[in-house]
Amino acid sequence: DFKEIQKMLKFLMMEAYGVEWTTFIKQIADDFKEMTKKDFEEFYEEMEGIVEGCNEAGCATDIDEMIAWNFYMSIPYWYSTKSQSRIQKEGGSKGVGMVSGIIIVACIFVGWIIWQFIMGNGANFEGGVNTGHPLPGNYLAMVYKGGPIVPVLMGLLLMVVVFSFERFSVISKAAGKGNLDTFMSSINVSIKQGNIEDAINACDKQQGSVANAVKSALVKYQEVKKEGFTSEEASETIHKEIEEATALEMPMLEKNLTILSTLVSLGTLAGLLGTVTGMIKAFGALASTGTPDQAALANGISEALINTATGISTSALAIVTYNFFTSKIDTLTYSIDEAGSTIVNTYRKFRGSLKS
Repeated sequence: DFKEIQKMLKFLMMEAYGVEWTTFIKQIADDFKEMTKKDFEEFYEEMEGIVEGCNEAGCATDIDEMIAWNFYMSIPYWYSTKSQSRIQKEGGSKGVGMVSGIIIVACIFVGWIIWQFIMGNGANFEGGVNTGHPLPGNYLAMVYKGGPIVPVLMGLLLMVVVFSFERFSVISKAAGKGNLDTFMSSINVSIKQGNIEDAINACDKQQGSVANAVKSALVKYQEVKKEGFTSEEASETIHKEIEEATALEMPMLEKNLTILSTLVSLGTLAGLLGTVTGMIKAFGALASTGTPDQAALANGISEALINTATGISTSALAIVTYNFFTSKIDTLTYSIDEAGSTIVNTYRKFRGSLKS
């Protein structure tokens, strides 16, 4: 009974692999549906007929589930590191977004605490209260007088610092345990000499995103060498393997960079908002009847300048860190591409030696 088989597969997938049957169907369809339709046309048409018969018999199914069902017998191949990583990233994207959201809220809250209880400490002001004038040379009190926009700007500045440390840690791990340049030099030498096993062992020792991508290409090199692919076929296959491996690693490397790039604009805009509110207060003091309130005028101008300086500082730091990390990522992807080209050229030399 087809319905009983569906129930069994749902149970087995969850118990054995911790994967929902619907997730398995989607992943298999994404990976193999077009290939099955193109390369196994008769088999695909046969499965369509089975689907039609099942639906007529009252068993709701579709071609995606039928493909997944047939591939269930080859599940060890499907349940490889690449497919498992894709599922984990799809399932963990919500969790990652939640963590980033918590960090953002926490930074704003900490910024408010610093502004209220450290900068606004009465010891920083004349008369012992934060409503008085700042003590001469006390910059904490001066920044406190920047007004309610300051804690927001402090939060944005903290976000830049926190996400910069987080990105630095992740990208450093992606480069691997040892020096990346030394690793790539040794890998290229091993590949050119045909010592593929040595290169794979070096990847295992290095670890990281670059080593994982290069290892995938090296394993694929061994496969195409056994199969006797032509140079063009091998080149296409190896480059495709590298692209897939890189595509799996890039989301991890680029995660939270969008936040940093957004903080570049937000810092400037928040600083501008503080400038505007400060100038409104300053012009309000000028508009008073009689002699202008010089203290209010000075406070308004001071608030405007403090917010401007803080906003510019936040944006400047965000720009520097964002460009630094994008440059690091470009270096990693270039290293992967360089290794891929070396592997392809080595295979071409191998094919050329067979012809001669």
